[in-house]
Amino acid sequence: MTHEHLITLKGPAFSGSGLSGHLLRDLVDVLVLGAEQSLRYRLDGRSTARGPTPVWLRAASDFELVSIGKEQGTREFRLRAEALVDSMPDRFGQAELFEDLDPTKSPLELFEDALEDALEGKADSDAFDHTLLETCANFRTVLGAGVESIEIKNGRLVRVDVESLQQVVRLSRQSFAPRKVRLAGRLDIIRYSDCRFTLVLEDGAKVAGTARELGAEALRAGFGKDVVVSGTADFRPSGRMLRIDAEGVEPATASVLKIFSALPRPLQAAALAERPAKKGGLEALLGKWPGDESAEQLLEQLAQLS
Repeated sequence: MTHEHLITLKGPAFSGSGLSGHLLRDLVDVLVLGAEQSLRYRLDGRSTARGPTPVWLRAASDFELVSIGKEQGTREFRLRAEALVDSMPDRFGQAELFEDLDPTKSPLELFEDALEDALEGKADSDAFDHTLLETCANFRTVLGAGVESIEIKNGRLVRVDVESLQQVVRLSRQSFAPRKVRLAGRLDIIRYSDCRFTLVLEDGAKVAGTARELGAEALRAGFGKDVVVSGTADFRPSGRMLRIDAEGVEPATASVLKIFSALPRPLQAAALAERPAKKGGLEALLGKWPGDESAEQLLEQLAQLS
């Protein structure tokens, strides 16, 4: 099962017959990184990890550039990507259930899901973490090269322009630093293939977790029981907890459940949100986003930088 994605770029960058190599590189960089990170996030619970990109991730998230079309003021890039059920048959051909992932989608489509939520300013979205959100914001490099809009069509339309990208930048600056936590609840689901689990709190809230450092076997004894999980919590731009990376799992008594059953909140903003923007160029402009500038003013400033 293959999916076709039509990427349409419009703007003064396409007034001639050629196509900037740097512009093409910037566009492909965002799409490749977005597809890889989206797939990794949906499978592993986080979009990045230390070390080189795994071979399976590179192969499964790949896509083909089928054709490039051109008209005055536009360029169209037709891409073709395989569904996960075809690109990862060993993984998705099994009986294991993936409630949060449709294997008929391609990784590129998963990136479109994340991008769509980010453009709509959904601070509580389950489609991205902070790193993937930053990758969505990297479309600014394309918009800063004489491109006014980017349209992605695949049974739906996702449109990126200067105005809508402000939502993404706003979300990326609402990010919070991870913190060490202890959280107690019932260990309800364990997914052995990727060491993921679900913790159900006393009020019925469900928290996603990963146990790659521990291994899935460390969770086996607590399955279906009350446990307290110690580890590092990551947060959504809204401040609501996204997941916990488990470093330890122990049985929980009734008193422990009462003490550690509340969802933790972030303590401070992430360092990235506090880092001053570099002076000059696109970084200086983005240091002001979102501000009081109109979309027309932002486009004019972007055009001057191209």
